[in-house]
Amino acid sequence: MGIVRSHRTAVGLALAAFAASSAWSGAVGTAQAEVANGVFSSVTPCTLLDTTSPTSPVDGLLAGEPVEVSAAGTCGVPGDATAVVVTLRVIDTVAAPGFLTVWPSGMAVPDASMLSWSTIGSTRTTSTIVALAADGKLSLQSNVDADVSVDVSGAFTPAATATAGRFASVTPARLLDSRTNGGPFAAGETRRVPLPAGVPADAVALSLNVTTTKSLGAGFVTVAAAGGTPTSSSVLDTDGAGQTRAAAVFAPASSAGIDVTSTAGGQVLVDIVGYFTGPSAPASADGMFVATLPTRVLDTRRAGSSVFYPSGAQVVDTTAVTGSVAAVVMSLTITRNAALGFVTAFPAGGALPNVSSVNADEPLQNVSNTAVTASGAHGVNLAASMSTHLVADVLGWFTGSPMPDAPVPYVVRNEPPPPPPNCSYYATGRAAIIDKAAQRFWLCRDGVAVTGFRPLTSGPVNNAPVGTYHVFFKRDPWWGGGYQLRRFVAFAYGPNGGRIAFHQYVAMPESGVGSAQYRDKSHGCMRIRTDDSYVVWNFLQYGDLVKVITNG
Repeated sequence: MGIVRSHRTAVGLALAAFAASSAWSGAVGTAQAEVANGVFSSVTPCTLLDTTSPTSPVDGLLAGEPVEVSAAGTCGVPGDATAVVVTLRVIDTVAAPGFLTVWPSGMAVPDASMLSWSTIGSTRTTSTIVALAADGKLSLQSNVDADVSVDVSGAFTPAATATAGRFASVTPARLLDSRTNGGPFAAGETRRVPLPAGVPADAVALSLNVTTTKSLGAGFVTVAAAGGTPTSSSVLDTDGAGQTRAAAVFAPASSAGIDVTSTAGGQVLVDIVGYFTGPSAPASADGMFVATLPTRVLDTRRAGSSVFYPSGAQVVDTTAVTGSVAAVVMSLTITRNAALGFVTAFPAGGALPNVSSVNADEPLQNVSNTAVTASGAHGVNLAASMSTHLVADVLGWFTGSPMPDAPVPYVVRNEPPPPPPNCSYYATGRAAIIDKAAQRFWLCRDGVAVTGFRPLTSGPVNNAPVGTYHVFFKRDPWWGGGYQLRRFVAFAYGPNGGRIAFHQYVAMPESGVGSAQYRDKSHGCMRIRTDDSYVVWNFLQYGDLVKVITNG
C-alpha cells in the first residue's frame, strides 16, 4: 500500500522537496497553494488504509504522528490524479475525543478537521475531497491514538475543458425523507431514489448529504448506482439505536438514480446539492475542481467572533480564498453546541433550503462533515438551528460563475434570544401573565416560563386592569355572534358584567393578533392565535392565576 509513518522532524525536508512540485502554485505551506483544475471520475470503492486489518502496515494512528498513504496509481486511481474522494472512518474510538486531519503529503499539517468525535467507543464516517501531492500521496493525522480506515471512491484528473465529470450546482433539495414518505427503513432494506428533474440521465455521479436519524441499532448506510453492483462500502455509521448521523456522499448514479441501503434500519434522508455531468454535456472549463490546502475561514471560538444563536446565520466570505467561483467545498465542525440541531450551508444571497449539512444529536458534541454548496457573489451563508460554535475550513472549489441572488434572499441575522419571560410573580402553580402595553402574554409553572412571549390583542384598559385574577369559566365554543369564540378561558368580569377571557376569535385574521389595527375592538377579552388558544385551553385550569402587569 505504500504507507509510511512520518515524524514531525521530517516535515521541513518534505516541504522543501514538495516546493519544487509543478502540481501546486502559490506559496508553499500557505492557504494560496492550489492544485490544477480536475474532472471527476468514479472509482470502484477500494480501501487505501485500514489500521484494524491484520495486513495493515500501520497498527493504528499514534497521536500527533502523520501517516502517508499512496493514492494515485493505487486502487484504480489514475496515476495523474490531483485529488481523490475518500471516505474517512474512525473506528471504535477507544482513546479519547479527537479529530482527524487529511492533506497532501509533504505540506505542513493544516489547522483543519475533516472528521471529529466526542464520545469514546463510537464510529464516525464522512466522505471528503483531498488534494494529492505530486507523488500521488496524502497524509492523515489524529490528535489522539485511533484506528481509522480510508476508502477511495473517486478521483480528479487534470483537464483544460471536459464534457463528463464537471460539477453542476442545483438548488439544494430533499430527494428522500422516509419520515414523511414510506416510513423507516427496515434493517437491510434498500430503496431506489430516482434522479430529480433537471439532472441529466447520463450524470456520472451525485453530490449528496445523507442523514440517518432514529436509527434502529448499530449498522451503516450504503449508496450505489441504481441497478448496478451493490456495494458494502459504508457512507455513514451508527453505533446503536436512536442516533442521528450525517455524511457527505459523492455517489455514482445511473439513469434510474441511486439505491440507498440501511443495514441497521431507521429513518433516512437524502439531500442533493449538485451532480457531475455525463458525456452528453457540452465541453466547458466550468465545473472543474481546484483543490487547496485546507484553509480556515471561520472559527467562532476565536476572539472577535460571534457564536451562532438559535436560528441565527452568518455570511462567510469564502471568496477571499476561492475568488469568484461556482461552488465551494468545506469541512464544517459543530462544537460546544448548546442543544441538538443542525447547520445548513447555502449560497450568500440565496434562499434557505430545507436541507442540512452537518448534524448533532446531543449537546456539547464535536461533529464534522464535508459540505458542498453553490457560492454566491460574496461566498456562503451558514445557518444554525441551535446555539453553537462552528468551524469552517475550505478544501477547494469548482470553477464557474457564482449563483445569482434569489428573488427573495434569506435575511441573514444572528441575534441573541430575548431574555426569558419573567415568572417570578408566583413560585408555585400554573399562571398566565398579561402585558397589555406590549400586547403579549406567557405561561408559567412553578416560577418557570413554559412558553415564550405570545402575541395577543386586548380590549379597553378598564376591562381587566392591572391586578390578579383566577380562571373561573371554560367553554368551547362560546357565544360571540354565532359561536365565533373558540376555547374560551375566562378569568375576570368587565364593568358591565361580561366575562373577560383568552380566546380565538374566528372572524379575526391570525395576522391581526397583536396588531394595532384590532386593539381595543373587543369588549375586554384577550384575542389570541389559534395555536396559542389550544395551548392556553389545555394549560390553564379552574382556579389558576392570571396576572395583568400593565394596562397598555
